[in-house]
Amino acid sequence: LEEYDEEELNPGDGIIINHTNLGMPHKQDNGVVMPVFHEGDIVNWVWSASHLADIGGVSPGSFSPQVTDTYGEGITLPPTKIMNEGEIDQELKKVIQAQSRVPNMMFNDIRCFIGANNVARDRIHEALDEQGLIEQKIYNEISDILTERAMRKRLRKLPDGVYTSVGWCENDGDNNETYRIEVNLTVDGDEMTIDLTNSDPQAPGPINSGPGAALGCSFTPIMLQLGYDLTLNSGLTEPVNVETKEGTLTHVDEHGATGFGHLDSGHEISRLVTEALSKAIHMSDHDEIHDRAQAPYADDWSIETYAGVNQYGDEFAWLDMDGGGMGNGAQTVVDGLDAGGLSTQVGNRVSDVEWKEQSYPVLHLWRRLRQNGGGPGEFRGGSGVYKAMTSWGATTD
Repeated sequence: LEEYDEEELNPGDGIIINHTNLGMPHKQDNGVVMPVFHEGDIVNWVWSASHLADIGGVSPGSFSPQVTDTYGEGITLPPTKIMNEGEIDQELKKVIQAQSRVPNMMFNDIRCFIGANNVARDRIHEALDEQGLIEQKIYNEISDILTERAMRKRLRKLPDGVYTSVGWCENDGDNNETYRIEVNLTVDGDEMTIDLTNSDPQAPGPINSGPGAALGCSFTPIMLQLGYDLTLNSGLTEPVNVETKEGTLTHVDEHGATGFGHLDSGHEISRLVTEALSKAIHMSDHDEIHDRAQAPYADDWSIETYAGVNQYGDEFAWLDMDGGGMGNGAQTVVDGLDAGGLSTQVGNRVSDVEWKEQSYPVLHLWRRLRQNGGGPGEFRGGSGVYKAMTSWGATTD
């Protein structure tokens, strides 16, 4: 809304964005946001986003550990209108596709965002036709209020105090150094503050988090451990404040590299918030809260990118998503998930083997859960994926 006045927007307009200082985790994650109109006025917004296979930059797949600023990581898209009254802007499409090594795959994913938004818009219209705008607004507000009340009630069951956790990121791709992240989680009555401002200055390499990634990675443990059965709306986040400082590892400036940021410093934030929150939860006198303490999820993702000429003679760029098959931390009342994904991606799916072998020049020898990967205990951590594969049908030119 800072870029586009509501008066400038029409039904069928869509705005694309991947800017890491305006909310996105890293530039490979792109999204399209679209207004929903009812009787001539904007009454809602729909949004769909995902990781794109390649948006340019110095490395195939756009993961570039050697870069020291954002400009080597591919195209940057501040909020930019890509849809005008239901029609894709063909000039912008040409510019975006020209940056990618797999232009058709990449832009077809963008089309999927638009299609998903159209479905969401139609379902909102169905609800409005059934209930009317005023009644729908009342239901939305009641939902927010009930969630906020429930969240504040749970926060009051935590002992007031400051709970601190400190962790490290190792090697930013440019310097073989360690970078410190500090989380100070303060519980004060029915409110909570997560302070990340004492973290190290941002790194030259691409392990920095943007403010959106830091926000999401901070809120995730709170949703999983305290808001696990509540509706995900603004009421859940209203009692919680996340503080960052620009120019640090947890809030990179607009020129800093962020390609690995949400996977590295971002998920270190999630691990540390889980640890600090579990300290507070463990000290609670209320059984239903006390039992939500847990071991942290994984704090990083094993990223593998491949590029070349595939078995069909075509150029390809491939990000293997099996890195999401890590085991998750156990809670005091339940085992951790096997191959469950990062805490921000619970239930993340590793790619189907047959689909991968059809799409890319690879043959899987095996992919299975590692036996006894979760460690001993009454409640065990989840097991991670154990695999072997080899190239198959690729050229050697």
